Amino acid sequence: MATSKKKSTAIACGMPDDWQAQSDLRTLAEARAIKSDPKRLKAAQEYAQKQMVAAAQAAGDLDSDD
Repeated sequence: MATSKKKSTAIACGMPDDWQAQSDLRTLAEARAIKSDPKRLKAAQEYAQKQMVAAAQAAGDLDSDD
């Protein structure tokens, strides 16, 4: 009975542990692939910078050049 309750709790709370571990593994493998590709890493960093600037502007931290 305890096993059944634990199983239903895991499903009710979200993703099973195995699925999360698989997802995390894919994320780590993708991060390694990005880090080993200088062109791809630079593009990701530039995109992140643009997103940070846009978020700061939306929050009113920076003046827009417009």
